[in-house]
Amino acid sequence: MPDRIDPHEIPPHIRDAIVAEIGAIEHEHNVRVLWAIESGSRAWGFPSPDSDFDARFIYIRERDWYLSIAPGRDVIERPVDKVFDVSGWDLRKALNLLRGGNATLSEWLDSPIVYRSEPGFHDAFVALIDRAHRQDRSYWHYRSVAENYEAAATSGGSVRLKKWLYALRTCLAAEWAATRGTKPPMRLTDLADGIAIDPVIRSQIDHLIAVKAGLAESSSATVEPELAAWLAARVAALSDLAVEPVAPVTCASGVESSGLNEWATSRAHTRLRWRRTASSGTKYQTCRVRHRPSSGRGNLPPSRWCRFDVQPGPRAATG
Repeated sequence: MPDRIDPHEIPPHIRDAIVAEIGAIEHEHNVRVLWAIESGSRAWGFPSPDSDFDARFIYIRERDWYLSIAPGRDVIERPVDKVFDVSGWDLRKALNLLRGGNATLSEWLDSPIVYRSEPGFHDAFVALIDRAHRQDRSYWHYRSVAENYEAAATSGGSVRLKKWLYALRTCLAAEWAATRGTKPPMRLTDLADGIAIDPVIRSQIDHLIAVKAGLAESSSATVEPELAAWLAARVAALSDLAVEPVAPVTCASGVESSGLNEWATSRAHTRLRWRRTASSGTKYQTCRVRHRPSSGRGNLPPSRWCRFDVQPGPRAATG
């Protein structure tokens, strides 16, 4: 479990209010919250004094809800105000996102600010995330966000300081994912610590964080031209990083290929190919799923193959 921020960094009355809200959600929706954390700028390490509190959580319902023929809503959201933004995902939704290598979910489990932790949940879920980690998904997610924020920050005119920091964090996260192949840390300073950065640039990044800590969330600021040029070059260089587009995910022993086939064929714009391979005298079925992202998913490459090696099961129909 990552190091946690000391409670005094979240005002006690705010922490108490969020914990009380989580309890109210459990009572009103008949759910159990397994994991509740802070997301957004406070967890990323560059809050303003008036930054709102972005509480996120994962919850589970009673068994009968999951057995229902008609699927229910798998998100709980509270009305957003100037102080609180509270929402959460059902565990099944989280598991499905995990299977796809969702970067946001990975960040939730790495947050340094925790409001609720069901015993054993964090370690078990992180183990699943580590197993299902998709280097390419992480890279494409952060690269897309970095390109959008960098373009907005350098478009001219008045630019909010937080956009510069968003661009810096996601740029370094994309580089981390591409060069290290592991999940990028959530906090900007941790990313900067783990990537080779010129000391002058690093001092300017630290200065931006310190400046934002004393300004309103909506404040604009001018960054050093040297830093702006460095960020533009670094974001542009992301396209030169080699990230293997085929990311094998090996299923656990005993997973039925028919279940995997059911998942794959339920996804839009997918195509299956099954083949037999031999490994040390043991036969396996290999399912290759080609994703063809529809419009609106520009953060993904045009198409890619994902391979799943599973133990022998009923022969799957070729699609």
